[in-house]
Amino acid sequence: MIFEAVNKLVREQLGLKDFQLQTPKAIEHGDVSLPCFSFSKEFKKSPHVIAEEFAKNVTPRGLVKSVSAIAGFLNFHINKQELAKLLLPVIDDKYGRNNAGKKRIVVVEYSSPNIAKPFGVGHLRSTVIGASIAKLYEFHGWKVIRMNHLGDWGTQFGKLIVAFKRWGVEKRLNEEPIKHLLEIYVAFHTEAEQHPEIEEDARQAFAELERGNKEYKKLWKKFVNLSIKEFKKIYAQLNVNFDYEYGESFYSDKMQAVIDLAESKSVSERNDGALIIPLEGMPPVLLLKSNSSTTYHTRDMASAIYRIEKLKSERLVYVVGQEQILHFNQVFGALGKLGYDTSDMHHIPFGLFHFKDGKMSTRKGNVIFLEEILEEAKERVLALIKEKNPSLKNKEDVAKKVGIGSIIFGDLQNDRIKEIVFDWDRIIDLQGDTGPYIHYTYARIMSILRKSKNSKKRNMDYSKLLHPVEEKIISLLEQYPSVIGSALDEHHPHIVAQYLLKLCRSFNEFYHDCKVMGSPEEVERLMLICSVGKVIKSGLDLLGIETVEEM
Repeated sequence: MIFEAVNKLVREQLGLKDFQLQTPKAIEHGDVSLPCFSFSKEFKKSPHVIAEEFAKNVTPRGLVKSVSAIAGFLNFHINKQELAKLLLPVIDDKYGRNNAGKKRIVVVEYSSPNIAKPFGVGHLRSTVIGASIAKLYEFHGWKVIRMNHLGDWGTQFGKLIVAFKRWGVEKRLNEEPIKHLLEIYVAFHTEAEQHPEIEEDARQAFAELERGNKEYKKLWKKFVNLSIKEFKKIYAQLNVNFDYEYGESFYSDKMQAVIDLAESKSVSERNDGALIIPLEGMPPVLLLKSNSSTTYHTRDMASAIYRIEKLKSERLVYVVGQEQILHFNQVFGALGKLGYDTSDMHHIPFGLFHFKDGKMSTRKGNVIFLEEILEEAKERVLALIKEKNPSLKNKEDVAKKVGIGSIIFGDLQNDRIKEIVFDWDRIIDLQGDTGPYIHYTYARIMSILRKSKNSKKRNMDYSKLLHPVEEKIISLLEQYPSVIGSALDEHHPHIVAQYLLKLCRSFNEFYHDCKVMGSPEEVERLMLICSVGKVIKSGLDLLGIETVEEM
């Protein structure tokens, strides 16, 4: 809104056509600035002089209250009361939505746990980052296909088959499937340290599975079905859903087409019995191993082609850890050699999630189950509620939403590329930069609005919103559409999370400095905080977090 107003004024009053507006780093410098450095060559003057001359030639109007020239920047100061008059009446549940992606389809792949392995806290990152990115796409008008690419194929199943035949107990498998499969998986790797030949047994077992060995296939199907049942419990708690949950095995009958295409285009070659696609500047893609087994590369290439040709997706987004950067560069490079446009294929990497005692490893068995983390979060929040608000109704439901929200926010408030050290004291804190702090702020707003139901209504006079913190909030509310636009463009949900923290801090400053009920500005201030509440709710929803109205 304010950028459009300044853009129009600059074009009309300064006659400029090619320029770039930005937000000043120092808030006291203004709300929008025009850097003048690029004009030096054209006007043959210093940026400092150009900015001062521009300032003399601009007549403030509309939203622009005044202009100033500082260090080569022409700064525009916005009339916050006029902005509030235009802005607050239009803030509703759809504020910030647009149709930029209308009639466009994107496949967002996220979560993608491995069958027969625990859904540990390490899987949280892909799940919540991907779910948020999918919501951001929808908010901008895209048709989103949510894809859970389950790891249900590959050599690890050869390992599990060998392990189960040696150490598996059917009764234990049925009672605690994931825990028992973890036990035998760890046992396999312990055995392999002393007897490495067992690794070859696993490779042969997977080759047999690919060839259709009935015994192995029956065992594999049981592993898959039991695992998916366990995963669905976690997704239900996180309110995460998918349109397709295709395992890698879904593409088993589609991989030969990839191999045939590579050979027909003469981009593949044999190397020590294996089939590869050579790539520039990186290791080759391995399409077939020397024993004719397929690889992750083959399956990911088949899945990409399926999404493009069958699902008609024009953008592919993969929310997968940063340790897979090379893998996706290889896959995209190989797809490019097959003739596919890879310019809209995006790998969204993220850092590891670990506890203070180091990195988790399935092979070593030191995995912390996400289900246990979510339950503990709920119990910690419930303890806080009983201490601070024992009369609260629906304590269990509120604790569940705030607890799970705290885990999600604790992840998404960080730049996804950074590693996260899990810290309960940081995640569950009503005073810190946390999910519970956001929830508490929203509940405080709802409490004020409930008390205002009998407040006498009158016409709004936005010129009353003069307090500096009110002006700060008005500016923040105006920024919301551009904030979520940046979060989508960069595939960085933390931009939304950090914005919400800033908005909540400003509201709580307002709460302590500005009286609402019974003040001369009561109606205007209620309108302002109602708008804040709607934006907080919208932002939390984009992060995959449910709100509570009391806590």
